[in-house]
Amino acid sequence: MLGYPPKKFYRMSFRGSIVHKGDRLQVTQALIERHAKGYHINQQRVRHKDGHYLWFETIGKAFLDEDGIQKVLCVSRNITQIKNTEKKLQEAYNRAEFYRALVLHDMNKILQNISISTELAMKGLNGDKLQTSIEDLLKNIKHQLERGKNLIENVIKISRVEKNQSNLVRIDALSILNNVIDSILNVAKFSEVSIKIETNLKNIYVLANEFLVDIFENLIINGIKHNDNKKARIEIKVLKILKEYNDYIRFEFRDNGRGIPDTAKKNIFKRNHEIKGEDNGMGIGPSLVKKIIETCKGNRYIENRVKGDYTKGSSFIVEFIASNS
Repeated sequence: MLGYPPKKFYRMSFRGSIVHKGDRLQVTQALIERHAKGYHINQQRVRHKDGHYLWFETIGKAFLDEDGIQKVLCVSRNITQIKNTEKKLQEAYNRAEFYRALVLHDMNKILQNISISTELAMKGLNGDKLQTSIEDLLKNIKHQLERGKNLIENVIKISRVEKNQSNLVRIDALSILNNVIDSILNVAKFSEVSIKIETNLKNIYVLANEFLVDIFENLIINGIKHNDNKKARIEIKVLKILKEYNDYIRFEFRDNGRGIPDTAKKNIFKRNHEIKGEDNGMGIGPSLVKKIIETCKGNRYIENRVKGDYTKGSSFIVEFIASNS
């Protein structure tokens, strides 16, 4: 099953390199358990001769033979297919839980805000004195409805991303980036926002999918939203790098916002991460960005815009494989 000649296999140690390093401790503990109880049952990944790992379940029992010599009888079975099935089922369960928790949490908060605003508006129509104008309450209701619409659209998008992980094509990333910038500035009419692209590259093509636009939109909008300065600045540096024998296009989105503490950077793309701001829901934006980058075989990083001082803003870095032809 493992492809080794018997003589070579017998010389190998199951507490050594043939067993996956993540399983060696529990293999040792199982042998200690066998010594104490007379038997053991454990599962471990074992390296095939070709280099990949297979899952085995091993049952071992110590006994004395007819001459009084202690021996061990071991039976191992290949459970790789079972483990792979379990992994797929767990991933499917995790996705279902993700969607359930996301919709229940965020949609419940959205509906609560709409309900409160509606009740206050009704009181105002009945002549009660309100601290907030009915116009502002209606604006809040409209905003909450927009949040609900975006939530549903993003859930649909992330589901589509998972179904189309291998559908990568050559994309003119610079053209998409410019269109995103124009759309954000024109539609939102930000008067106190500056967005600039810095690059020496004339043609910027990457291997990605139709969701590349969502990454650019998310990173730019977050750089504006989480910014307390009078004027929000987004500087986008684009360059080509060589990494792991491939050419990559790196996009560095640098903002002058409130920044992210180092302790929080590792959690920024997790689904339950919250950044203090106007929206307190769980949100799907960072999770969607993470999933799209993974399906495009890209990389992502978060750094301080100014080294050593997170309060000066953040630099969100995404990398995609360059497409030269």
